[in-house]
Amino acid sequence: MGLINMTAYPRSETGKNENRRLRVSGRTPAVIYGNDRETASNLEVKTDELHKVLKHAGRSPLFLLDIEGQDEACIAVLRDVQTHPVSDEIFHIDLMEIPQGVPVRIEVGLDIQGTNKFVRAGDGVLDVMRRMIEVECRPRQVPDSIVIDYSDLEINEKICVGDLSIENGVIITDPEEIILKVSVNLIADVDDEVSDESDDAEETTEETSSDASEATTGDKGKSD
Repeated sequence: MGLINMTAYPRSETGKNENRRLRVSGRTPAVIYGNDRETASNLEVKTDELHKVLKHAGRSPLFLLDIEGQDEACIAVLRDVQTHPVSDEIFHIDLMEIPQGVPVRIEVGLDIQGTNKFVRAGDGVLDVMRRMIEVECRPRQVPDSIVIDYSDLEINEKICVGDLSIENGVIITDPEEIILKVSVNLIADVDDEVSDESDDAEETTEETSSDASEATTGDKGKSD
């Protein structure tokens, strides 16, 4: 995803006890630094809003951060998330402000689309190796996602990072890395082999039964 709108609020009280009370109230402690700030500024953000972002964003989401009391929003990247080792409760986040117009490196999600005739028929399966790639561009030009259509792939054909492009900026991820591939459906092949073997066995059984029946009929004739 591209820039994520989020509101932050100045935080004057600090310390373990205050941070604990803050988390109980549904807020997460945060600090923001960088962009010629002499010292880090203490902030707080809504915990439920933060969880929604982290659920769908990459490892370094970019925020268009509206800090209450400031005239202009700033752009900040998530640099660190401190969590409880057992419960995964978010204890604290670190944000770094980025100067306007300065390129950043960030992960962008891949939106895989299409309908492939081999996959639809069951002859192939879609193997996805990557769902995100790293790009470098200006913060306001970060794409929400990069669309990949695999509809026209043949069996054993693939799409690599080098096959992609973005309108603004460059792709940093190794161009040789495979994103997805349409592979042979081995399970379908095994089922077909089992089916063929079953048909052959059934034919053999029928032939054996027929021969046995003829032999029995012949023996009766001789007996008569």
